[in-house]
Amino acid sequence: MIVQLDKKVIEGIAAGKTEWNDKRILKIWCKYKVTTVLQNVTQERNFSAVINGTVVTSLQNVTRLENISVETNSEKCYCLLSYIEWSDTISGAILLFVSLFLLVICLMGMVRLLHSMLRGPVASALKKTINSDIPKPFSFLTGYVAIIIGAGLTMILQSSSIFTSTLTPLVGMGVIHIERMYPLTLGSNIGTTATGLLAAMATSGNRFRAALQIGLCHFLFNVSGILLFYPIPFMRKIPINLAKKLGNTTAKYRWFAILYLVTAFFFLPAFVFTLSLAGAEAMIAAGVILLPFITFVIIVNFLQKKYNKLLPKMLKNWDFLPLWLHSLEPLDKFITKCTGICKSCQKKLDRSVPPPVVLTPFAIQGDISPLSSRQSENGSPVSSRSTSLLIQRTTTL
Repeated sequence: MIVQLDKKVIEGIAAGKTEWNDKRILKIWCKYKVTTVLQNVTQERNFSAVINGTVVTSLQNVTRLENISVETNSEKCYCLLSYIEWSDTISGAILLFVSLFLLVICLMGMVRLLHSMLRGPVASALKKTINSDIPKPFSFLTGYVAIIIGAGLTMILQSSSIFTSTLTPLVGMGVIHIERMYPLTLGSNIGTTATGLLAAMATSGNRFRAALQIGLCHFLFNVSGILLFYPIPFMRKIPINLAKKLGNTTAKYRWFAILYLVTAFFFLPAFVFTLSLAGAEAMIAAGVILLPFITFVIIVNFLQKKYNKLLPKMLKNWDFLPLWLHSLEPLDKFITKCTGICKSCQKKLDRSVPPPVVLTPFAIQGDISPLSSRQSENGSPVSSRSTSLLIQRTTTL
């Protein structure tokens, strides 16, 4: 075991008790020894006395010996970090780095394993089975069945990350169509809420109601997203087309994946959170400025692709803007210049591509004597007939 957490500290912090904020979350000692010792205990007591016919009450300190139970550390927990005794911050940072490293290694290994397993007839059979639809007239239920399957498998695995991480390389290999992965992923978003609901059901006492409310919020939030984007057919195309667009962009600019993750999961939430702290007025002002601008850009992009003739000459494309506002090429050149990531890839690509075969006019016309004198890889001479056929096929192509 690597680490063990103190449940009491977590519960105290979750309950908002300030006295638990300075306690260690990582548990060091698991067994304690209780000993009884005699110790002087001083207490204040009221003493009453009659002085000149008047009852006078006063507080006095009284000291006496009492048995006191003292709890001392007896045995450390059987985990690695309990013996190292690092702080919670350092231990958390190291565990985060190690877990991310292991996650990447496991995903790479899983992708390689799937590539080696799903070849030939196996890949064809799997592709035909998964991507097939329910026979008519119930073919429209295929996506909903996929949602149920995705939810069920995620409940069994207890992790939507594992489920979607397994599907992603299958889509990249062409075994599963992205249109089929979409409902499976939606079902996975429902299945992942089962863990929270089960944890809420296991809660007892006064916390059951609050825990169940949080679990139901998670469940209803994911269900509302599915009801928004899946039942209406044209709404399904929005996330699918966005996924294809992002995939094509990442295939061209490999650094775009990191930029997207940082922007979508860090900068954008931080921006919205900052606006929420500024108050409702700041949120409304930002919405009034940004929403019309984003709506205008989306509408113009749609018209440029579908009804370009309806637009004025200036809006038929975005070339009137600076290049860095409508293209990633300047940013790609900057990143390539600073990091040199793509330079080494390009050199490998150049070395892997064989040089083009240049046929002289003499060879095309039939003078194949220089070619016929060559020998094959096993040492036997290449016949003039086979060489001429090769030239004929090459010139035909």
